[in-house]
Amino acid sequence: MTQVEELWLALAHQHDRPVFRRINDIHPLDLYAGLDIGDERVLMLVSYTEPATPPDFESLEVSRTIRSDGRWVLTLRVKSSELTGPFSILCSDVVDSTSTIKSADGPAAVLARVYRWKKLLQLDHTGLSDSEARGLMGELLLLQDFVIPRFGAVPALRGWTGPSDAPQDFRLPGMAIEVKTCQTGSNKVAISSLDQLEAAGNSLFLVVTGLAESVETDGSALNLFSLVQRIKAGLGGDANALYELELRLTQAGFAEQDKAAMRYFRPERTVVFKVSEGFPRLTRNSVSHGIMDATYILDLSLCREFQSSIE
Repeated sequence: MTQVEELWLALAHQHDRPVFRRINDIHPLDLYAGLDIGDERVLMLVSYTEPATPPDFESLEVSRTIRSDGRWVLTLRVKSSELTGPFSILCSDVVDSTSTIKSADGPAAVLARVYRWKKLLQLDHTGLSDSEARGLMGELLLLQDFVIPRFGAVPALRGWTGPSDAPQDFRLPGMAIEVKTCQTGSNKVAISSLDQLEAAGNSLFLVVTGLAESVETDGSALNLFSLVQRIKAGLGGDANALYELELRLTQAGFAEQDKAAMRYFRPERTVVFKVSEGFPRLTRNSVSHGIMDATYILDLSLCREFQSSIE
């Protein structure tokens, strides 16, 4: 349970509404967790700096007001009760990410962080697409089967960078890993940018897992919900690891009630390629000047000489 959630639960025992309590005495910003009329969970920033006009979101209300003492109030509250869990993670991330911010920069830092979560804040209307669900399953399978056993839970989860739109899905000590999934029998994967297969000084591996669409009665099949539950169970109650996992799942757009979480897939063969000199790819250094970015299809049948294991 995060610090913000603990404060909300403690405030629930008080009779007055609205009611607020400062996050802690050492945080540089005047951040408060609160319960509004109707027991709505709220995160509030009080600052002498005027916030910019907040962006509009479908599932989050961001408002600003000025108090009689001249201080500004920036308030975050979720519109849908179904998003209470992700909202808690968002608020905790806002608190953690602003722990070294100067007081005068508080409103800008909070709004910038919230804007990064835009995908989450539209989740109740969009959800994960089929391709996004497949991609997330591929990343979670690698996390469970290789990354956590090799690097330990917290370092592995902090190295899982795919949900934050980094060039590769994992950035780990000495290596980067890009994860792809494909239909069973297919030899083709889509590369979405000029940076995706750029090693940037580390060993780079491309991991491709075949996923076949399946049904619940298939004993070899699983869905995102069951896979997430299995990974959580494997963390053995480690609060730090569970927080890191929840944070990244939320950033990835995962929600247990989403239809995508219940689609069944049967994982099949996983193949690893070492992206080294001669590997077919487009990078910023290999394309003509003026090409800003590119997406392309990679034929894995022509990459067999680069098959490897993750060293």
